[in-house]
Amino acid sequence: MTVDQFAYSEFSNAIPNPAFLSIIDFEPLNGQILMDISTNVVYAILDRLLGGDGTEKQEIRAFTEIELSLLDNMMGKVMPLIQEAWSNIIQLKPKLNKIEVNPQFAQIVPPNETIALITMNVEVGSTEGMLNICIPHLVIEPVLDKLSTRYWFSTKEKDLSEKEILAIKKRILDTRVPIKTELGSTTVKVKDILDLQKGDVIKLNSRTDEEIRVRIGSQVKFLGTIGTSRNRMAVKITEVVKDGDEYD
Repeated sequence: MTVDQFAYSEFSNAIPNPAFLSIIDFEPLNGQILMDISTNVVYAILDRLLGGDGTEKQEIRAFTEIELSLLDNMMGKVMPLIQEAWSNIIQLKPKLNKIEVNPQFAQIVPPNETIALITMNVEVGSTEGMLNICIPHLVIEPVLDKLSTRYWFSTKEKDLSEKEILAIKKRILDTRVPIKTELGSTTVKVKDILDLQKGDVIKLNSRTDEEIRVRIGSQVKFLGTIGTSRNRMAVKITEVVKDGDEYD
C-alpha cells in the first residue's frame, strides 16, 4: 500500500476509459471521495457473482446495465466497512452516490485541488489489479489532527465489550486454514527427474510404519498415520505437537 499527494487532475488524467469509479458521500464531512478499481478486477468480481471462478480473462469493454446494477449492490455493502475503518477518527455515514465509467464525469473537486491517493494491490483469485482511493484535502481537513501518529500513540485503546470479544472469537474459530500431510521427502538429481516415466518409483526417506507430519499452514502441529475412511485417503492423529518441539 502506498499513500501519495497529487493534484486531482494528475490522478483523473491517468484513469483509463472505461473505468469503474465509485463516488462516495463522506457525511458528516463535506464533499466526496472516489474509489477506482481496476477493470480487470471488476470483471473477475462479476464473473464470481455470476457463478464463474473469476479466472476467465475478458477484453476491456463497457459494462452492461445488469452488471452495473450488480456492482452498485456490491459497493453498497462496502459502505459499512468504510464506516468501521474510520470509526476511531469520526463516526462517518458513507453513502454510495453513483458509479461512473467515464473519468470526465467524475470531477469531485477542481483539477488543481490537492488529494491524498491511497493505492493498494487487490487479488481476486488469480486476477491482480489496483484499488485507488482518492480523498480530497478539503474533505479530511477537519480531522487532519486525528490522522497524525502523535494522536494515535496518545489515544488509549478502548476495552472490548464481551459481545465484541465473542464476535472476534467466532470469526477466528470459523476461519479456514490449509492442512497438509507429508509422506516424506528425498533428493533427486535433475537428470533423473528428466528421465522419470509413468510407473517409476521414487523412494522416500520415511518408512511405511512411521508417523507422518501434519502441517497447519507451514507449522507442524500433529503427527499421524495414513489410512482410509469411506473410500478416501485419511490421516489418524496420533500426537499433538507442542510449541517448542522440533519436527521441521
